Amino acid sequence: MSVGTFYTRQVSQIKEEGWSAVQRKARQAVIRIVKLPIDIIVYLLILPMVLFVRLIKPFVFIRFGHVRSDVIGHSVFNPEYYLCDRELNNYKIIDCFYFQSYPFPNEQWALMVRRHLRINPFFKIFDKVNRTIPGWEKHFAHLIPFGSGSRDINGLLSQTKPHIRFTNEENSKGINFLQQRGLNSKDKFICLIVRDSAYKEKYQNQDGKDWSYHNYRDVDIDTYKETVLTLVKKGYWVFRMGKEVHKPLKEEHPRILDYANSSYRSDFLDIWLMANCFFCISNSTGLDEVSIIFRKPVVKSNMVPIQYTVSYSQCITVPKYLVYQDSNKLLTFSDHLAHSYLRSEEYDRARILVQDLTSKEIKDAALEMEARLTGSWEGSKQDLQFQQQFWKKFKQNKDFNKYHGWIHPEARIGASFLRENHEWFLV
Repeated sequence: MSVGTFYTRQVSQIKEEGWSAVQRKARQAVIRIVKLPIDIIVYLLILPMVLFVRLIKPFVFIRFGHVRSDVIGHSVFNPEYYLCDRELNNYKIIDCFYFQSYPFPNEQWALMVRRHLRINPFFKIFDKVNRTIPGWEKHFAHLIPFGSGSRDINGLLSQTKPHIRFTNEENSKGINFLQQRGLNSKDKFICLIVRDSAYKEKYQNQDGKDWSYHNYRDVDIDTYKETVLTLVKKGYWVFRMGKEVHKPLKEEHPRILDYANSSYRSDFLDIWLMANCFFCISNSTGLDEVSIIFRKPVVKSNMVPIQYTVSYSQCITVPKYLVYQDSNKLLTFSDHLAHSYLRSEEYDRARILVQDLTSKEIKDAALEMEARLTGSWEGSKQDLQFQQQFWKKFKQNKDFNKYHGWIHPEARIGASFLRENHEWFLV
């Protein structure tokens, strides 16, 4: 390549990406060059230790692995599932973990995980060296089974009690917050968490990543107002959760707190409230995993794709509707499963509209959960029949065993939704 050609290409690159992008890449290249000798030295120092770990395996079995820490859902579910597995199978293994990435999505949760897992950033070096030697898999510590997608397909949560717990001081701090807000010991509160794009845009945008492919999951908080008002009239408190949200929950009532937009919001209360609520209402977003691993009931409203319905915990699911743009017809249950997309552009390419539930449909699901928990639910034989028909149809799906194993007896599709749409899953 001639000097003139090289210069022309560099100028073109600067015009396309801007000086800052080019300078950033140059700095990264320099750092990689400088680090290379250091990495080699570190590798040569750690290699004998890793080989020693391999040698003593018959006597002391040591493994290295990471805790996923890029998003709150996986960072919450995976450590708890791992601890359930250890308890039930009585593993005699020393596992050494490190957080996969920083910053951690919730510092309170990071603190709690450190109390129950052996975590040190130094273990990352051991893991990297271990992976360069054949047979590394035996010494890799994985929190969840490969390919499970952070799902309890073996029903371990139902067989155990929560392992990652709060200290007495932390529980006192949480209770004190409730008392300051006006709750007494008999009052019950419900957490509401409704996803929009604000969190990703603010807290996970370090590299300018475009998170718009998640937008099919977004829901307007205003469609939950009817549910919130109905619940507070029944005597409950409702806390609207979220670390960052676009729209406030504009309802003036002494038992409604738009916590996400309040001065009270903290990493500690994000976890403590979700772990101690009567039940949680969500549209399937990461923070609701806190309620799940603390064995709290969850209403998954506006959940999509239905292929990933939470079947391993006490959960009432009501999915969004999918509509063919060309014919304006609703997709059947089988069609839903065939179009289980995880990106907005995939729905666009398939010419499928993702349509939110109505306020009434959300309210019906929440009131069903409340009635079941208080013992006032009066279901019909038809409701039971529809539920059985749904699960029978679901189990015929070729990917069912991949995402679902043990089915929790309290895992359901909303009764009202099935009554109104029973033909949807029979086709």
